[in-house]
Amino acid sequence: MTVRDALALLRPHAREEVDELDLPETQPVVIALISASYLVDSKALPRFQADLDRAVSSGATRIVVDLRPAGPVGTRAINLLLDAGERMLGEKGRIVLVAPPQLRRFCELTGLDRRFLLAGDRLEAAGMLGFLARPGKAA
Repeated sequence: MTVRDALALLRPHAREEVDELDLPETQPVVIALISASYLVDSKALPRFQADLDRAVSSGATRIVVDLRPAGPVGTRAINLLLDAGERMLGEKGRIVLVAPPQLRRFCELTGLDRRFLLAGDRLEAAGMLGFLARPGKAA
C-alpha cells in the first residue's frame, strides 16, 4: 500500500484533495484504520478488542482509531488501547486517536497524550504519522 492508498482510506470522500498533495508514490505503509462508531457501550468492547488485535497481529505499525462517532470512551476501552500500544512497542508502532475535544482534553489531563498521538480528524492523523509531504517540510 502506498501513502496515496492510505490517505484514500483515511479520507474516502476527498479524493481530489488527496490527488493534489505531493506524495511519495512508492513509500510502503503498514497502517490500520479502526472506525469505532460501534463503541457505544461495554457490550461492544469484545468487537473493539478483536479489531485492535487484528490490526496489531497483521503487522500494522501505525493504527488510526477514530473515536469521534463513538459514545463516551470508558476505562476498559482505554486499557485495550494501552495494551495494543504496548504490543506495538517492539516495532516502534504508533497509535493515533482521532477524538472529540473532550476526549483529547481527558487524555491531556491524565497523561495519555504521552502514550497516544491525538488528532482532531483523519487527515491530521495522517500528517502526524508522516504520511503527508508538506512543501518545505520533511514528512
